[in-house]
Amino acid sequence: MDDEEKIDLFDYLPEYLKEYHEIREIMQTENVELQAIEKTHQQCIDDRFAVSCGEYGIKRFERLLKITPIGGETLEIRRLRVMSNWNNMVPYHYVYLKNQLKMLCGEQGYHLQMDFSMQTIKLGVELTAKHMLAAVKEMLYAIIPCNIRIDIELIYNRHKMLGKFTHGQLRNYTYKQLREDVIL
Repeated sequence: MDDEEKIDLFDYLPEYLKEYHEIREIMQTENVELQAIEKTHQQCIDDRFAVSCGEYGIKRFERLLKITPIGGETLEIRRLRVMSNWNNMVPYHYVYLKNQLKMLCGEQGYHLQMDFSMQTIKLGVELTAKHMLAAVKEMLYAIIPCNIRIDIELIYNRHKMLGKFTHGQLRNYTYKQLREDVIL
């Protein structure tokens, strides 16, 4: 609740009661309780929607959709997984698939190739979105028809991308870090 919206019960008292010290103390105590109730009420409202829910609300959505959270996931990633599952709707089409991938991985977080004649989908997930790889797999296996082959891979750093760095800059990294981490 914003400071402008805070209700002060003292303002609702008649003037003759405002001069009593005991009444002022009671109103200050009641204001604290009223603010706590308002905060809880606002959290209940937020928990009704996946985009704004807190820890309690996301657990409820995950239980409803039978999603098991992966250890270490932030609340935001859990919200994205819930929204991805919640928004699965029929019929599925290419634009829908691209919108789902954009929501999960970001605009530049994936590379999608579809070969309609061979009935295959090849999807590469950028390292910047590697934390969403499990959610992307889950979404693809849920919405892509069984007759279409799905190839999903993480797009690791390659020489072309690392070529802009000097050897001195790269020696601070291990081989695994050079391959699997986002290098800035």
